[in-house]
Amino acid sequence: MATVGTEWIQDFHPPPGCNQNQLSWCAAGSQGFGSAMRNRGHTWNFDWGDDNAWETDWRDPSKGGDSGNTQGGCNSVNFTYLSTHGGPVKDDAGNNIGFLACFSAQHQRCNWSNTTSILGQSVQRWTVMDTCEALDLPSPWVEWWPCYFGLHEVFGFTGTSSDAWWTHWRGSDFGDAAGRGSVLSSSWLGAAYSFWLGDHPVAMSCGVNQADGMNRLFNETVFSGFPDLAHNQIGWFQWTWRS
Repeated sequence: MATVGTEWIQDFHPPPGCNQNQLSWCAAGSQGFGSAMRNRGHTWNFDWGDDNAWETDWRDPSKGGDSGNTQGGCNSVNFTYLSTHGGPVKDDAGNNIGFLACFSAQHQRCNWSNTTSILGQSVQRWTVMDTCEALDLPSPWVEWWPCYFGLHEVFGFTGTSSDAWWTHWRGSDFGDAAGRGSVLSSSWLGAAYSFWLGDHPVAMSCGVNQADGMNRLFNETVFSGFPDLAHNQIGWFQWTWRS
């Protein structure tokens, strides 16, 4: 069985705080996932929201973070779900080089960049970024390759994602399917797609080569037991999406 951790941010503070547009349904998405997984027999270890969700929970200790802490660190559980604002990190030439998620309280920083993370080095295997632009096509691997250290799959969106009542169940739908052992990639695409709101979900896996990447992407469940891959073992990223 898997261990689960959820974080969500809806209430952002005006300057000099972490100023962003307010959100309404992030708690429903993250907590719906945690609750559904728990109902399937998995262990929901933590749930932090708004000012109690810290970007240091995702930043590696080597970068001044606390991602291994057992009270909320992303690397302390198998499956994480983060719901907030998100977007790409760009270099000086405008190229995507990472992913950034927004937090409401500046304990140290307002934003978390996955370029400051080593994900999967402990027990984390899967993560949902329920945000805009977490896995932007055509090449989502560019933003995630540097932080894959044992992480199996990332689930997110290309382009924008909705913050709306009629899509707030995607977390619980995904948690219910994932928790009972359905294939993770197809479960995410089914739960998160919305034609009416233009939500285009993406799932991305890694492998030692193309065949391994495809096998993992289209067959992995929380019960599969696929071996972890060290960063230097990754030879391929494979992704799928629904549009």
